[in-house]
Amino acid sequence: MAGDPDRMPVNPPGAQCAQQIFQTFEACFRDLESQLKKHTRKLAQQRRVDNPSLIFRDMKPDQAEPVETLVSGTKARVQEVRADEGLVVLDGSPAWVPELPFHVGERALEVHHTEEECLWGDVASLRPNDLVRQDVLLGDLPQIFQAFAKEWIQRWIRPDHLEAHRWDGLLASFPLPQGRPMVLPPISEETWRATARAKRSSAAIGPDGVSRDDLLRLPSDLVQGMLAIYQEAETTGKWPEQMLVGIVAALAKVPHAREVTQYRPITVLSLSYRVWGSIRARQALAYLRGVVPDTLCGNMPGRAAATIWWQLQAEVERAQAQGYVLAGAALDLQKAFNTLPRVPVLALAELVGLPAGLVRGWSGALTGVQRRFKVRGSVGPALLANAGFPEGDAMSVVAMALVDLALHHHIAAQVPLSKVISFVDDWQHPGGSPSHQGLCAILGHRAG
Repeated sequence: MAGDPDRMPVNPPGAQCAQQIFQTFEACFRDLESQLKKHTRKLAQQRRVDNPSLIFRDMKPDQAEPVETLVSGTKARVQEVRADEGLVVLDGSPAWVPELPFHVGERALEVHHTEEECLWGDVASLRPNDLVRQDVLLGDLPQIFQAFAKEWIQRWIRPDHLEAHRWDGLLASFPLPQGRPMVLPPISEETWRATARAKRSSAAIGPDGVSRDDLLRLPSDLVQGMLAIYQEAETTGKWPEQMLVGIVAALAKVPHAREVTQYRPITVLSLSYRVWGSIRARQALAYLRGVVPDTLCGNMPGRAAATIWWQLQAEVERAQAQGYVLAGAALDLQKAFNTLPRVPVLALAELVGLPAGLVRGWSGALTGVQRRFKVRGSVGPALLANAGFPEGDAMSVVAMALVDLALHHHIAAQVPLSKVISFVDDWQHPGGSPSHQGLCAILGHRAG
């Protein structure tokens, strides 16, 4: 550059010379950086031309953030605003804490006094249905574990009588399968090794510390010992306790999750148990493929969500072409796996022809599973359950398929010639008049 020295001085240069050296170095550095960026972009574009699957990885959402802290507190919705009195009427009588600040959305709310379902303050900006809240930050590990347990134990522990009698009529009327019941073949060493090998190299390691590589390196005699454990479980329902301890990874369902309900509890069980679950779930779903109707698509071999989209598209196009009204009902089950009743589902499994040994091993595992939430590297107390099926267990997919099958039977029995399409916890009923759809929606809600 103009004004550069002929050579680098031996002694520290003066201010003007030093400034010139710096400017020249910076210009060269920026030029090199620009060239490298162009080269990197060119390489990245070429990689995506050669391997288009990388585009899907680019679009993949960010990994869910782990739990660090939680926000708990008190909430109430505004029903009525009396700005002239500085008063709002709420939809309940929450136990407000006078020392804590009030918030509506992201802004603070100045409150002077609270009394039952009313509060007084600077309420001119409030509107009906606004949510007034007081937040409490939970950072202590025992508090966080207690908050998770309080939220989920109400779904995992339920009185048996509340779930059993509601299913009596459906189970009594459920048609028995016409073909041969499923035969439960012994698990061979070849099948076991193939299933373990099919697990991803990054498969989560359970609390027992056994990894995929550990399983693949087991000698034949130890694999036979593992198969003997499976055989014992399917004969007696008893599993080693170590295989049924599950670490619950609470994954955020929304960005910047703060509350307990904004996390999904995924249970990481022993990889040794998960291999058994994968083998038996695959066999059970292959059998159910020949029992369930064609419109039950969730987790059925050879069926996918695209099957439903194609069917709905065909219905819409037919209605457009023939000029008739097309109505539909749709239901989406919330926290489905965690609220399914166990006793009716296991009874339904035997009714449709799943082997008693499979149901016995499955039932024994459900009874013995201990779930422990993990936060900041620490593990909480064990939580048992008598309801729900753990997310993270392959056999829970079979449970959801059985519930979907019960829905199809229930709707068909109550509304003949009706058509139900299900995909796991998404239930749809296309076609028919709006009044007919109302009936099917009510029946579907009752079935849920």
